[in-house]
Amino acid sequence: MKNSLKSTNLLEVLFKQQLFQKML
Repeated sequence: MKNSLKSTNLLEVLFKQQLFQKML
């Protein structure tokens, strides 16, 4: 369960990075 949470967090970070790149 802890591993799954980490994976979700990683996806969230990647998603935020993509959004940030689009804004730039």
